[in-house]
Amino acid sequence: DTFVRDPYENSDTESVVMFARLPGHPDVNIVLSSMAGTDPAPGLLERNAMTAEREPFFMRLAFTTLLERRRTLNGLHGEELALRVREANSTTGYSFQWQMKGRQHDVYAPLLSLELESGTKPVSGGKPVRSTLSEDAMLDLWERIASSVRLRPTDAHTRQEIPAEAPKT
Repeated sequence: DTFVRDPYENSDTESVVMFARLPGHPDVNIVLSSMAGTDPAPGLLERNAMTAEREPFFMRLAFTTLLERRRTLNGLHGEELALRVREANSTTGYSFQWQMKGRQHDVYAPLLSLELESGTKPVSGGKPVRSTLSEDAMLDLWERIASSVRLRPTDAHTRQEIPAEAPKT
């Protein structure tokens, strides 16, 4: 699914959100969003630290940090966070996030956000469910998805120079 809202009155604003699911894994969600024209805000790692400080100790015990770092994806500088969550109903889920801050009034440098999560009930409401993918499978899937994020071509000349497939040797 993709949600595109157009037109915006401000030419420095653009927003696209894409959702994807995996056949046979209704608890797994993938979201890629691009938002230009957003106000500057704390980064992913800073927001995570602020949230963790406010959580009661017993809540912090449910979360295990798998990844927490700055990460560049194909020239795009961002921050990455991955968590394992053990719920009160004995289920385990995973949350992977990568975000690039972008520049406030530049549609060519938007805030980018990539998310992968599992253990989410496929319908609204209700308790979390056990992830249908193992931790190793989630880590592998995350690497494949994250490493595919690329800067889009911004003009016709650039688009023509990008080959549709690798040349055969």
